[in-house]
Order: sequence, then C-alpha cells, then structure tokens
Amino acid sequence: MPNRSQLTKYPDLFKFTYWGKGPQIGNNEQSHHDVISNRNSFVGNFKIMKIITKLPRKVYRFERVQTQKHPVDHVEVYKTQDHPYIMVMSSNNLYSIDVIEKLIADGWSRIPNIYTISGESWIHYNPTLKKSEIPHHLKNEVW
Repeated sequence: MPNRSQLTKYPDLFKFTYWGKGPQIGNNEQSHHDVISNRNSFVGNFKIMKIITKLPRKVYRFERVQTQKHPVDHVEVYKTQDHPYIMVMSSNNLYSIDVIEKLIADGWSRIPNIYTISGESWIHYNPTLKKSEIPHHLKNEVW
C-alpha cells in the first residue's frame, strides 16, 4: 500500500518522517487533504532543502531537553535556505493554554497542522543547545 509521503509534491522529503511512512488514509477525507496541502506549503514557505535524519549533538540535546519540558511528539528536523536547522513537532490533540505559553516562552511558533488536523504543529528556528546550556536538573536525563 502506498504511504502518505507519496501524496505530497515532495515524497522523497517526507518518506523519512513518521507521518510520511504511514499508510494513505481515505482520499475523500478533507482533513487528510488539508494536511497534505499544509505539508506542500510548508516546504515552500520555509524554503526546506532537506530533512535531517541523523541529528547533530547540539540538535539532539535541544530535542531531549524539550521532550523533558513539553509534550513534544512527532519531531522532524530540516535544513532550510535561511536556517541550518529548524525543528517541527506535532501533536494529535490541542495543547492547554499553560503548555502553549511555555512553548512560546521557549521560542516555539505555531504553524498550520502538518500531522493531523485535530492536533497542533509547532516550529522552532534554532533548535540547538550547547552542553553547558542544559539545565542542571536535566543533565542526567539528557546526556
């Protein structure tokens, strides 16, 4: 059965993502088409050049700290024309106001949903963290 990445304009980019590896959903489902459209727009709007499948340590550290602090799920990291790395994460559900405020305080911005219409997608433009920047109480959890 074909996977979801094949429904986008960029199957070679999205075939490495959790979303892209999933089986195609019924083609008549409008929300499915909206996510595909959002993914296609995401590539153009953010000038995506490639997906990063092997995270550099400084990006890995950032992802691990964010996972400890927030309900981060379905993480994808890309190289763009404007940024060496951007990180995108999506949820299956809507976040509470408290979580949204914490995400914004940590530099995340809301983007159109690229995982599921019922959830949320967020982007971070500089997802890097030096080892010295890891919060003390998380050092054993992260590295």
